[in-house]
Amino acid sequence: MAHLDRTIFKLNKCATCATFCRRLLELNAGGKTEEQARTLLMACEKNPSDAVKLNYDPRNPFDLCALTFTPIYQVRRGPLHGQGR
Repeated sequence: MAHLDRTIFKLNKCATCATFCRRLLELNAGGKTEEQARTLLMACEKNPSDAVKLNYDPRNPFDLCALTFTPIYQVRRGPLHGQGR
């Protein structure tokens, strides 16, 4: 996972990289991995932006389309959804 974080950081995806670093730290990885994640997180927080917008929302659970590798986000519908006149 730490290798993935470094790759994302090099691609100027600092906001995305920071999200992954925080998740990694939540898992209590420990050791060298935790140290690398903290270092990357500090660097990413200095410039929290992405060079290119990704179709990714870290706060919204999703499945991944096996054909296009795009996220399929869960849709939350209200109790009246689909009940038209």
